Amino acid sequence: MLTTMAITAAKRSLDVELLGARATVRKHMTATAPRRIQKIEVNVEIPLPGSHSARETLEEAALNCPVALSLHPDIEKAVSFSWMR
Repeated sequence: MLTTMAITAAKRSLDVELLGARATVRKHMTATAPRRIQKIEVNVEIPLPGSHSARETLEEAALNCPVALSLHPDIEKAVSFSWMR
């Protein structure tokens, strides 16, 4: 997600600095066999103000990254964004 956000920012010449951005991922497994991933929680921390003009564009880029889109549709994806300034 962070890579896709950075690529989008560069391609669109957005005035953003993503240095210090990070993502925390937590997986939840099913309780029954066969054990599978049931849910992925991702919290993306971005060192920019929440009012930044590129916020919507960057969030959309993250939600549409190739990895997120390649996960099985049965896996719940809970993504949150924390704008740190």
